[in-house]
This record gives sequence, structure tokens and C-alpha cells, in this order.
Amino acid sequence: MHVQSTTALLALMAVTTIDAQTTSNVTAPPRVCTAPETNFDYYGHDISKVYVAGNQADQLQACCDACGKTRWCIGFSLSNSFCYLKASDAGRRAAPGVVSSLNAYTTWTPTPTTTPTPTPTPTPTPTPTPTPTPTPSAGRTCGAPIYNTDYYGNDISNFGTTGDFNNMLKQCCDGCKAVATCGAYTLANNVCYLKTVALSPRTVNGATTVIVPPVPGTSVRYCSSPEVNYDYYGNDVGTVQVTGDVNAMIGQCCETCKKNSQCNAYVLFDSVCYLKSATGVRSIKVGAMAASVPTATW
Repeated sequence: MHVQSTTALLALMAVTTIDAQTTSNVTAPPRVCTAPETNFDYYGHDISKVYVAGNQADQLQACCDACGKTRWCIGFSLSNSFCYLKASDAGRRAAPGVVSSLNAYTTWTPTPTTTPTPTPTPTPTPTPTPTPTPTPSAGRTCGAPIYNTDYYGNDISNFGTTGDFNNMLKQCCDGCKAVATCGAYTLANNVCYLKTVALSPRTVNGATTVIVPPVPGTSVRYCSSPEVNYDYYGNDVGTVQVTGDVNAMIGQCCETCKKNSQCNAYVLFDSVCYLKSATGVRSIKVGAMAASVPTATW
């Protein structure tokens, strides 16, 4: 993210002014904005930017609202009264004066309304019709390859590929497009790893990653990039012993949390994964790694 002066930015592109104090009457879908990360930027993956007014709290709320109304947006970075809407937080890095936050829709299961049981009436036996075979969503495209890069974690499944490099990329692309919740894939050693989102980038020689915009309206649970030496105090819903190297333990925490409907974050410390219902109070804890696990609707 290259931050320019307000005057230059206004001259370069049309921007939308959002006064957070005037948005209180707008009914927005349920959303979660995580605790702001001060002096951190989610570099790259920009969707758009908007100008926001008011004090910092007003601006953060306006950014949150704007992200919640923008397809593909999972977070934002606020700098010099401009909100940069992001499709990924993969480029998280220190940036003095920048404030960033993740934003995702939350999914609640409504309490079913009790309705009177109608008196059954005889109905003729319907003629069975064949179940239509679902087809992959039309119009989905695979992005440009990102070479020597793996987006670790958030795997859905994997399968082997054959042929030359371009043929293997096509097999990965077709495989991802056929899965509604697939938002990216990584090809490494002739194996294609389908992923819900592209987060936690790392250099892996020979690995190739491609982002595939998901099907609109698809809800996915994913694990954000871990915050090193941070704890989310309280809100525990369970603990799990994990094993292996740090990446393996993070993967176990992530998968365990995603499968638990009460879990929306986790903290890994001393080979124990603490499942959390919310990020709660964020505090420094040397040796701990913390991550949120939101549900995003694209």
C-alpha cells in the first residue's frame, strides 16, 4: 500500500466520502470487525479505497461498514483518513500510523418459529424426476500464478496432477472452480492443494499459488494469519493437545476450531491449543500464537 497525500489521492481517483456519524440508520448484515491492529498494514490485495471522516473511532466504524458491503472484502487498513479495502491480510507488516482490522460476516442459526401442524391431506404419488447434476459455477476465473509461494493452511483437499506445468495448473484451476468454497490453490510437487482462502504466505521454491474468487454468496470458515507473541485472554471453550512443528500445531488448532461451532479464535501456547469463542482482550504473551477464525460470506 503506497500512502500518498490526501490532495494527490483525490486528484488521482474518485473517492466516496463516508461520514460514520450518518451511517447509524443503515441496516447492515451481521458482521464482525476484529480488534484494530495499531501500526500494522495488510500490504497489497487492495480492492478499492474510500475516504472516511470523523475521529479515529468513527473512521474505523466507517471502514468496517464499507468492507461489510463490499464483495470479496475480508479486512481493511486505515491510513491518513483513507480506508483501503482488502481481499486478503496476507501482506501483514509493521507500518507506523496505520490501523488494520479483519472484517467478516457472522453466521447465526435463527431459532426456528413454531408453526401449527397442518391436517394432512392425501396427495398423489409424484412422478420421480432425476436429480440434476450440479455443475461448477460458470464465470469463475483463476488468477495469475504467484511463483515460489505457498499460502499455508486453510486446506480443503488435495489431489495429484499430471502432464506439463500448464496442464497441471489447469487441473488445479478446474478442481478449485468445481468446489464452491475454494478460493485459492497451491501446486507443489505435482500435488494440488485446494484452499478456502489465501493467507499466511511463505516462500517455498517450486510452489505456485493462484487465487480463485469464490462463488458469490458462499460462506467459508477460515483461519487468519497467526499473531506471534499475542494472547486472546478469556472466552475459552476448550483445549486440545497438539503435536509436531509449529506449522503442524497451528494447522491442528485451525482445523479443530473450524469444526467447533462455538470457536471463533484460538491461542497456541506450550503445545496446547486454547479454543476461544471470541478474540476478547488482546495482550502480549511471549511464545503464544493467536488467530481469529471468522466465517466469511463472499
